Amino acid sequence: EIPALQSLVNLTELYLSGNEIEGKGLEPLAKLKSLETLGLSETRLTDESAKHLKPFTKLRILLLRNTALTADGLVSLSKLKKLERLWLSKVPVTDDGLVSLGKLKALRWLELNDTQITDKGMGHFKEMTNLEDLNLRDNDITDKGLPKLKGLPHLSTLYLIGTNVTTEGVARLQKSMQLCRIEYR
Repeated sequence: EIPALQSLVNLTELYLSGNEIEGKGLEPLAKLKSLETLGLSETRLTDESAKHLKPFTKLRILLLRNTALTADGLVSLSKLKKLERLWLSKVPVTDDGLVSLGKLKALRWLELNDTQITDKGMGHFKEMTNLEDLNLRDNDITDKGLPKLKGLPHLSTLYLIGTNVTTEGVARLQKSMQLCRIEYR
């Protein structure tokens, strides 16, 4: 039962993935101010319930795979200034949602597999200057969007498997990002 967790004020990691938890179910967790890792993948998390994540100001790692978050819910996530790793696979995130993610200046690792990201949204990644690892598998991305990633100075790994990029497009990007490993097949 979630209320029983309230007394664990020094808890730093909590995984609730695969549970029926939703919005108000997160309220009792607000007292867990020491949380650095929170797993809420495959839960009923929505844009409205994402507002209940704001108290977790120490969060560094957040797993939200296969939830119902959209661009509106990502606005709440943009308040988590210490967030370094974020999993958003199989979430209906669109290009507009990347605007909010750009406010996460500490973000180093981002997984956006099987979302609704397209070439149009690729320019928003330039705000995420500390990104080291970016996973864009199974999105509608083409060679047209790749040049927009050139301004990521720390990017060391880029996953483009299941996208519509070509060998030629990846080769052009690779020339300008020689220290970055790019996987696209």
